[in-house]
Amino acid sequence: MTPFPLSGGSSHQARALWRRLGLLTLAAGGAVFLYLLRPGALTDDTYAFLDWGRDLRHGYLPLLEHRTFHPLPIVTGAVLSLFGSAAPTIAVLLALAGLVLLAVAVWRVVEILGFAQPAPALAAVLVLSSPLLSLLAQVAYINLPFATLLLWALIFELEGRSTGAWVL
Repeated sequence: MTPFPLSGGSSHQARALWRRLGLLTLAAGGAVFLYLLRPGALTDDTYAFLDWGRDLRHGYLPLLEHRTFHPLPIVTGAVLSLFGSAAPTIAVLLALAGLVLLAVAVWRVVEILGFAQPAPALAAVLVLSSPLLSLLAQVAYINLPFATLLLWALIFELEGRSTGAWVL
C-alpha cells in the first residue's frame, strides 16, 4: 500500500517522489558498497575545505593559503564539521554517492539521446569503472560533485524541466 492515493494528478507526483527516494537510496547504498570495497582518504585540498568550513562556522574567516576560494565546498565543510572526526569519512561517502549519481546521470543522458540498451548501461559501467573518477571519489575531490551537478542540470534541461536545472 502506498502512502499516497494513486488517482488523478497526485499519482504523477507520488511516482516522482518514489523515483527520487529510490535514486537517493541507490546513491547511499552504492556509496556504502564502494566504500566497503575500498575506503577513501582525503587530500589536503579536501581537508582544507573542511577546516575552512569549521572556521567559518566558528565565526572566523578562512585563511586561504594561496588556494582558490570555492564557496560550495566551504559551506559543505561547515556542515560536515558538525560531525567532528567523522567528517572526513562522510565527505568520502558523499563523493562516492556523487559517483553513483554521475553514473545514473550518464545512463539517463544516453537514453535521452535516443540510444537503446546496452548503450546506457555500458556508459554507466564505464563511469563506475573509470580509475580516474573512482580516485576522485575516493579522495572526495570537488570536481566530481561539480560534474555530477552539471550533468543533472543537463538532464533537467533536456527533459524540459529547466526550473530544476536553475535550482542546481
